[in-house]
Amino acid sequence: MLAKEILISLIDYDDWATTRLLELAARLPLEQLLAPAEVNHGSLHALLFHILRTNYLWRSLIHTGKQPPKLSLEMFPDISSLQGFWLKESELLREVAAKMSLVELAQEVRLVDRQGNEQHLIAWQMLLHTLLHGMQHRSEAAALLTNYGQSPGDLDFIYHV
Repeated sequence: MLAKEILISLIDYDDWATTRLLELAARLPLEQLLAPAEVNHGSLHALLFHILRTNYLWRSLIHTGKQPPKLSLEMFPDISSLQGFWLKESELLREVAAKMSLVELAQEVRLVDRQGNEQHLIAWQMLLHTLLHGMQHRSEAAALLTNYGQSPGDLDFIYHV
């Protein structure tokens, strides 16, 4: 399998696993979604938003090299709004990766932050970071969902394929 095919397969897995968590979160009452939790972002709702916002940020950086418009948790008051955003964003990530050649994936991306600071990162590393970041936080979300009686079961890559 070619490196690009592996990357696309990992993007598909990321979409599958995140969609699964969002579907389970949609079953919970708003009180549980917003309840303070032992995670970095304070609640299951905020944690899921963090996953989606990070994918959006890195996909935009890979695609344009510029910071996209800022998203806030208030823009996504419920799981349905997160699901709609995720549906669009995961498709955009897949499209960006699919259109990039192996040469483009290996190129440096010039990034400029909101303060005008510049740095350079490799495109495939940025994509992989996005996917691994999501995996880390999905495990936290899966633990919370399990505590709330909505276990996602096995989220291993092998179950996706």
